[in-house]
Amino acid sequence: MSQDRDAGRDGDPGRPRIFVLDAGLFPDGETVEAALSALHGPCEIDRVEVRPAHADRDKWDCVVRHILAAEKIVVL
Repeated sequence: MSQDRDAGRDGDPGRPRIFVLDAGLFPDGETVEAALSALHGPCEIDRVEVRPAHADRDKWDCVVRHILAAEKIVVL
């Protein structure tokens, strides 16, 4: 999974793009992580870890770019 890279549509067009916003909101995040690991082969997965109380504007701008580029969004 790529982390904090600039989101764009330059990936493999044949692979679905999933964006994972890891905000630490859900206690069962490990279950979702396991499912995402299974998808890593057929899907392009981008991930950004951000804690809302500590994120600056640049980090949120990065999150917005990823959201706009993704086909699916997962929030942990």
